[in-house]
This record gives sequence, structure tokens and C-alpha cells, in this order.
Amino acid sequence: MTFSKKKKNLLIILASLVLSIITITSAYAAVLVEQSGLNLRVGESSATTSRVTVKSGQELRVGIYYYYNAPRKSTTYKIFKNGVEWYKGTISGSERYVEKVFKPGPGEYSVRHYNTPEKDVSSYGGIQVYKP
Repeated sequence: MTFSKKKKNLLIILASLVLSIITITSAYAAVLVEQSGLNLRVGESSATTSRVTVKSGQELRVGIYYYYNAPRKSTTYKIFKNGVEWYKGTISGSERYVEKVFKPGPGEYSVRHYNTPEKDVSSYGGIQVYKP
């Protein structure tokens, strides 16, 4: 198979672009360091993760997702740092999930998801620590 000079140049440019993209994206890839999950069942008041340790420069990611058959009701969640409330948020009944990324200071973090007063929401999720 022979390629014209123009096709060879295009292939070289394409290969260079692909390698550049791989290099750039791998430079921003994060490594999972630690994680902890939660599972809120119907009838339970709340569910919490165990603590995860965040060191300087690491990312904290929180994700909570309603199960498919869960009612469309708003709920709250709290993130605790060293056992003290650090952040409070709401999951809207229409969205039915939350994903947040933080760059907090060092400490031990956990998340607690609170059910509705009727205790009729079920969800799963957790907290993760990433090293950039």
C-alpha cells in the first residue's frame, strides 16, 4: 500500500493530535484513593458513610442517587469534616441525584443522606477521595 505525500502528512498530523490528546487527558486523570458508600432504605431516617481521609491537594467527590422507584421528593444531605457539619445540600425531587466535587482542606469526611419525614425515599451513593 502506497500513500501519497499529502496522505502521509495527514496521517502524521492525525497521529500527533491523538498522542497530544492522550497526553493532555492523562495529565488531568485522577486516581481514586479511598471511598465509602451509603444505602438509604425506605423506612430509615438516614444513612451515612464511614469517614474517608483527605490530604492536602486531594479532591472530595460526593454522589447520591435515588433508586428508580423512589418518589419525586426533595431530601437533604450533609457532609461532615472531623465529625462537624461542613456542608449542607438539597437533592431536588425532580433531579433525584446530586454530584458535587470539592477541594477541601485535610481532614476526615463523611456524608449523611436524610430521608423525608415519611421515610419513603430510597437512595445509594457515597463519598470518594481522588488524588489529581
